Amino acid sequence: MKPPDPDNIAETLRIRTSVLDGATATMLAEATAAAHLPLADLLCLEHPKNVEALHKAYLDAGADIISTNTFNANALILEKFYHAKTSEHVVENINRAAASMACQCTRHAAAHDGHRRYVAGIVAPICPKPGDSAEEWLDACQAQMAALAEGGVDLLLAESCYNIAGTRIVAQAAARIAPHYNICTAFSATINDNGTLPMGGELEELLDAVAVASPSAVGLNCCNGPQGFVRLLRKLKTLSPYPTIAYPGAGLPDSAGRYPVNPQDFGQMARTIIAEDLASAIGGCCGTTPAHIAAVAQVVHDSGK
Repeated sequence: MKPPDPDNIAETLRIRTSVLDGATATMLAEATAAAHLPLADLLCLEHPKNVEALHKAYLDAGADIISTNTFNANALILEKFYHAKTSEHVVENINRAAASMACQCTRHAAAHDGHRRYVAGIVAPICPKPGDSAEEWLDACQAQMAALAEGGVDLLLAESCYNIAGTRIVAQAAARIAPHYNICTAFSATINDNGTLPMGGELEELLDAVAVASPSAVGLNCCNGPQGFVRLLRKLKTLSPYPTIAYPGAGLPDSAGRYPVNPQDFGQMARTIIAEDLASAIGGCCGTTPAHIAAVAQVVHDSGK
């Protein structure tokens, strides 16, 4: 008999292979453009049904963990798009709405089949410029995390970390916020083919930067797609003391915005990751769809892990 689902996502990551959802922004790009919005995050307030439908599609595809639509929902990042100071209430409203919507979708799915799902509150990656106030960035990160936590997320996931200085600030914010709300943290980096972060820094430095937050998992996402991703994941696995999460993109898009990696090939990558025991959770990033996640879910199911 299958054991009951743990209430704590950290325990789940320790004992079984979970399925993450796929891309958010690329899946919502058409709806974002149709609504004349600069960022997909704003759909959470303006057109929530679009976001809700995407969550449901990923849950139907077999995702155990879905992500909030909050990749840019940080006050200092939003200011760049509005060219004006963003109200604290706007940031709070986006993140709370995104979190509560995702949580409602997981509860509905659990009521249908009794299987516990989790919500990862996506935290914006940051890259402070010379002269920026570290305290302002820290405050902005904490505000986003607090709103996500109050919205009910199970995990704060800082994804696409691409520089060490910004990652340290995000980790410091997580170290302050997560214990207050008794929730878990995780970090995922996007790295170059040579294993370094795009703005400089080695994986060893990344692991040192996030240690202050005592993460439940550390992983890789995007990284130009599955080609070469497994090799990079092997490197992280040898260095990291934490459970690993893996969610590459579907390759680099062509001039028409089409992504080259199909669901079948994406599923084959997941099969390799599982066979080598390289990750505790597998999903997709830019360009992936519910079909890609269904392929991953089938591989995970077949593995029995």
